[in-house]
Amino acid sequence: MKIFSKALNLKHQHYIKYDIVDSMEIYLINNPVDFYGMDYGFIAWLLIDKKNDLNILVEIGPAAAIDVVKDTIDILGIEKIDYILLTHIHLDHAGGLGHILKYYPDAMVYASEKGRKHIVDPDKLWESSVKVLGKKLTDAYQRTIGIPEKNVLKEKPIIEGLSIIETPGHAPHHETFVFEREGVQLVFCGEAAGMIYGIAERKLVLDEGIDHEPDYIYLYPATIYRFEYDVSENSLKKLISLAQEENCYLFYSHYGIAENGKKMLESHLVQLTFWKDMIAREVSARIEEGMDPLGKEFLKGLTQHLIESDPYLGDFPNYKEDVKRAQFRYILNSVYGIADWAVRNNHIAQD
Repeated sequence: MKIFSKALNLKHQHYIKYDIVDSMEIYLINNPVDFYGMDYGFIAWLLIDKKNDLNILVEIGPAAAIDVVKDTIDILGIEKIDYILLTHIHLDHAGGLGHILKYYPDAMVYASEKGRKHIVDPDKLWESSVKVLGKKLTDAYQRTIGIPEKNVLKEKPIIEGLSIIETPGHAPHHETFVFEREGVQLVFCGEAAGMIYGIAERKLVLDEGIDHEPDYIYLYPATIYRFEYDVSENSLKKLISLAQEENCYLFYSHYGIAENGKKMLESHLVQLTFWKDMIAREVSARIEEGMDPLGKEFLKGLTQHLIESDPYLGDFPNYKEDVKRAQFRYILNSVYGIADWAVRNNHIAQD
């Protein structure tokens, strides 16, 4: 796999090109957000389907990064966007949708049936996001705007080699896009398989003087509120059953790619189970002691313990300080999601 990167401006915004199959060019378009280490954490994937003359975006990113997305598309000489595919409609994946359609008014948008009404009228989505994420973060993402009904696909798009797999868990309406080309699987998994910094992409967030390769790809669950373990487990098992033993690539919305897709999915299932068991055990003990199982300091302690004990988080100390701060907050949010699940299912944890 050949990887090329090019800085777009002095803010170190990048795109990365991946040469994996001949019939499709694949670009990571970075979505910088001006908020605590979020320069490299969000992606719009641009697929140039040379065989069928189609230009496809998978995810679009938050509204705050739309100028970067548009500038990158222009630099690459792309004049049209045919499809925009959304794994789910959270602000960091779909918040810029209405803004990008101002430039590409003929683009057709696919989102799951449960999410479609919220991309046409995003007011409730925005209000709930402010409540869950906080005003500072949603302000950094910037306000989303609705899109015309005429741009919304009511059926799954017909694109060569594309399958759409329901993978609820991170969001109840989450879907995964699988492209089969030239014997290769290109799996755009959103957050159904967790969050990473891939081996190539980690170079963007490393602290000064770090030049070794990590033992593991940095990986952790995306188990935000309101998490249901069985649902996420079933989605992961579904993806594992579909993944080829070889030539399966995972494309994560946060942040980059993994080459050995089936192994990564299997590893993440083991990791998710480990997190669930450990957090449920600690929550159960906390409840028995009559203490708050969702207390902030308690959850911060669990987060730090996981950072120190989970080998897939072993790269954490090597990141820039602002990135570590952001990553700690993300991991804490995932710990909270599992802890909340454990509180609601404490009778299961005690069995």
